[in-house]
Amino acid sequence: MPPKQSDSPNAAHRELDVSRRGFLFVSAGLALGLTSCRSSQDHSDHYPKIPFTTPAPKQHPTTKKSPQTSHTVRVIPRDQWTKRPVSSNADPMNGVQYITLHHTGEHLSSSGISDLEVVRRIERYHADHLGWAAIGYHFLIGRDGIIYEGRPLAWQGAHCGGDNNKHNIGITLIGHFDTNLPSEIQLNQTTRLLNYFKKRYKIPSKAVFGHRDWKPTICPGSELYNWLKMYRKAS
Repeated sequence: MPPKQSDSPNAAHRELDVSRRGFLFVSAGLALGLTSCRSSQDHSDHYPKIPFTTPAPKQHPTTKKSPQTSHTVRVIPRDQWTKRPVSSNADPMNGVQYITLHHTGEHLSSSGISDLEVVRRIERYHADHLGWAAIGYHFLIGRDGIIYEGRPLAWQGAHCGGDNNKHNIGITLIGHFDTNLPSEIQLNQTTRLLNYFKKRYKIPSKAVFGHRDWKPTICPGSELYNWLKMYRKAS
């Protein structure tokens, strides 16, 4: 495990930049398809939690319920799928101005493992192998529409590289979407999550990006990126 360097954009640290094949192999041939980027404990009072709805499917950790708003989405809180704290090499978010959409890549979605296990493997890779403060994404949307809280919004993410992570919510969809669209339920939940954050932080549609808008990459896949362009026009 590498030393705990700061994963702030101004620190020298390793960055995962996935090749156009969208994957790399980690420890004993385990394929971790990551279209991830670069990095971001507790200023959480400044960032309201997403409203949680119940019930959760039996195979998932329990969800929570909040009466704060009718704009609810089903979310697995971070503390329900991992006990890892966000380490000290994290930078505060200090306000939200952008949202960026990603996909996880082909091999995470075709390896026959559950979405929950995908999330946990990405967390382990980002934290243990790359030395990041926590998983790089703020939210991950499963193939069944369940949304997992990743890195808490109080902290800058690690998903777009360098200064691009500042004030930027990172959302990734589990799957590979270069030739196929996500499932209907994934897209519906993506829309709801995007709409929620746009309203909460007064983010204009033009500030909702795909990973490829920030740097050369196939992420979030051509089909999902085309969907994103239509979403921006429609909203």
